[in-house]
Amino acid sequence: MEKNYIIFNHIKELKYRFTYIFLSFVISFTIFYYFLGELTYIIIKPLFTNNNYEIQELIYTDMAEAFFASIKLTLFFSFYISIPVLIYHLYYFILPGIYLNEQKSILYFIKISLSLMILSFLFAYLFFVPIVWDFFLNYDFNLNQNVFKISFQGKIIEYINFITKILFSFIICFQLPLFFMILLKMELLSYKKLEKYRSINIIFCFICGALFSPPDVFSQILLAIPLCFVYEINILFSLFLNNKKSCLET
Repeated sequence: MEKNYIIFNHIKELKYRFTYIFLSFVISFTIFYYFLGELTYIIIKPLFTNNNYEIQELIYTDMAEAFFASIKLTLFFSFYISIPVLIYHLYYFILPGIYLNEQKSILYFIKISLSLMILSFLFAYLFFVPIVWDFFLNYDFNLNQNVFKISFQGKIIEYINFITKILFSFIICFQLPLFFMILLKMELLSYKKLEKYRSINIIFCFICGALFSPPDVFSQILLAIPLCFVYEINILFSLFLNNKKSCLET
């Protein structure tokens, strides 16, 4: 009877916390939709601030296309902002059932995860997106512009699909260092193993680049290079843990 009562309390608390998560999502969605003009301006800014190519407008060819594009953009950023709230409530839900040292470790990894989320967004928006736009918008098939001219007329829904895919890809891929760090702390991976499988990781990084980036080789390479760099950082981190362990043993 007591066991059933404890389970019921856990389910009740989980329901309570998911209610707050849902409310935070609804509130963030309402705020972002209210400031939709400013949000859209931030997203399309890389297009009309390109140094070599100026975009004056984005078009839509379906009656409901602009509306659904705005909804998708608002949903994406609402979900992005709601992730810290989700992590916060899940952490405090499991908090009573874990030891103090485990609480500190989980909180440490949560801080790293959130930092990587912010870093991935800034890296994609400030560095990756401008390079991709500059490459594609200035591609002219080597045609003589006096004879035949090709111009870009972007659809709003395709642009938002493209940029949200890039941002989501970087958010996911930048969490890989955290995954490696957890495996290293649990001693499921070691410095020697990471160094041994470096060549396999390079292939894996380019596969991730192909899966999570837009369907072109240029974008895949730009995404794969930071992932390879992250792997090297994990090798250094594993070496640091190995040296620290050796010092404690001595």
